[in-house]
Amino acid sequence: MHQLTCNGVLEGIRICMRGFPNRMYYADYKMRFAILGAAEIASSKDDKVAVYALMDKIEFDKERYHLGHTLVFFRAGALAKLEEARDDIVGKLIRYMQGQSYQRIKRVGFCKPRDQRELIKVCQRNFKKYMSMRDWGWFIIIQKSRPLLGMPNLEEELRQLEEKANATYGKYKSALDTTASLESELDNMQVDIKALTKTLESEQGNLSVYTDRQSKATAFKAETEVELSTQQACLSYEEASRIELTAEVKKHSGSINVVKKDIAITMVEQEKTDRDHTIKSLNDEISEQDEVINKLNKEKKHIAETQAKSGDDLISAEEKVNHLNSIKSKLESTLDELEGALDKEKRSRGNLEKGRRRT
Repeated sequence: MHQLTCNGVLEGIRICMRGFPNRMYYADYKMRFAILGAAEIASSKDDKVAVYALMDKIEFDKERYHLGHTLVFFRAGALAKLEEARDDIVGKLIRYMQGQSYQRIKRVGFCKPRDQRELIKVCQRNFKKYMSMRDWGWFIIIQKSRPLLGMPNLEEELRQLEEKANATYGKYKSALDTTASLESELDNMQVDIKALTKTLESEQGNLSVYTDRQSKATAFKAETEVELSTQQACLSYEEASRIELTAEVKKHSGSINVVKKDIAITMVEQEKTDRDHTIKSLNDEISEQDEVINKLNKEKKHIAETQAKSGDDLISAEEKVNHLNSIKSKLESTLDELEGALDKEKRSRGNLEKGRRRT
């Protein structure tokens, strides 16, 4: 003891007993000692309040622990007391679990003979009833008809299976029909493309003819308008001459006979009638030319619309053909890759066979 005192061992032990040598984080403390009081641990989000509540429940001496910001400090031997309290609770739980397991195991062995005794009573009761009713007519009918209860209806099951098979075959048939219709649509599209191409070429040729006819009609209309203006000028000149003649006739009315006046007027009126007839025929011809020009314009517009529609149809058909060609090229590339892989595999097998033969 003197040597321990001189070396300071006893003093170190005394200091250790007065301090807090053991420490633990709050999270580790909650996880390990929550079994002592789960309600107290969950009562507050503050770690210090929850630990104080747990320590007060188990009546732990406040002098034997201290709470820091992140750690719980214990004096020497205080943590061992907490471990003993925890071990007591864990031991009780284990013993309870063992008792429940033992109860379930033994209950199986207990229930088996008990159920056997009850089944013996049931068998005896049913046998007595059978012996008393085995000659009863209704009982015989019931016994013979009982196997028929709950039996499946074969006709109904066959009908359901047939409906299911028809539905499955219908889906397969619809898929085949869809494939065939798509193939026929593709063929029809190719035919339509060829027809539209020919129609477009022919329409372009007809358009040039209509353009030439329109240009000729326009030139003829211009010539007719020039002639009309010339005739209108002549008409105005003749009208002025008639007015002058009328004025002269009125001026010399005293010296000219009434017959000559009437003859002159008749001649002028006849000439006017002829000029009016000429002007009317020219106007009719101009209107006919206008109708021809309008008809040509309508035909040109219709041809342009038909050409635009044909161009759109041709573009859509070309897009579909390009899409199908892309799919075809992808499939051909995949086939080439598979053939290349097959050739490579054949060559590798041939090389392997040659190597085996050499060895």
